[in-house]
Amino acid sequence: MPVSGSFKLRLFHWAEIYARKQLESGFPLVRQFDQPVTRLFLKHMASLDDRQKRLLMRGLLGRFHCYAVEVLHEPADPEQVQLVERYLERGTLAFTTGEWRDLYPAVGNRLTSWQLRERALSVLGETLGVRTKCDVPGFLHFDAPMATGSVRTLICIHGRGADLAYFQEVWEADESRIKTCISALSLLGLTGGAVDWREVGEANVDRALQALRNGCVEFLSGAPSLLAESGVPSI
Repeated sequence: MPVSGSFKLRLFHWAEIYARKQLESGFPLVRQFDQPVTRLFLKHMASLDDRQKRLLMRGLLGRFHCYAVEVLHEPADPEQVQLVERYLERGTLAFTTGEWRDLYPAVGNRLTSWQLRERALSVLGETLGVRTKCDVPGFLHFDAPMATGSVRTLICIHGRGADLAYFQEVWEADESRIKTCISALSLLGLTGGAVDWREVGEANVDRALQALRNGCVEFLSGAPSLLAESGVPSI
């Protein structure tokens, strides 16, 4: 199996542990990402019993970790499939009914690109690794070197359609990229990749940046074992 394939399997098993711990503790990290997608997810979860919650989480994991699910040949549980479909339908319905607009948190006075950039650098400091030059305008780029590779965090300030967005990438030591679009929410299957905040202002900037920081650090803590070829995923 190629390195990228074995890494994706380890990432899937790591994400299973991550998801279980989030579920058992009431989704503390997910709650920090105070956005429409997380508010709707938490509302929907509150309507399910414990067994349904576990099935839905398992189904959502498969949406982001599709390679691992395919390799492991895990049969689809009919109830699990139905729960995922029902959850996705609720998201679509939220757009048509206007509920989605009501899920956006208050932002107060919005920040300029410069203000948001300075706040981000102040909050993040050196927690995400070494800040390196990024050729893409509007991006902050951090590199966290490890024994057998590195994790890179890319943060977009005032990009297309959002004031703030982030995702992480995993690279081998030879500069081959293994995986991209990793975030605290994509690991759970709640988003397809990057996490973004449509608007950031004085009322939500601190919470947004702390959530971003904590989500990145959560993944960085597991990255050394994930990058080790014989490593055992753990949290």
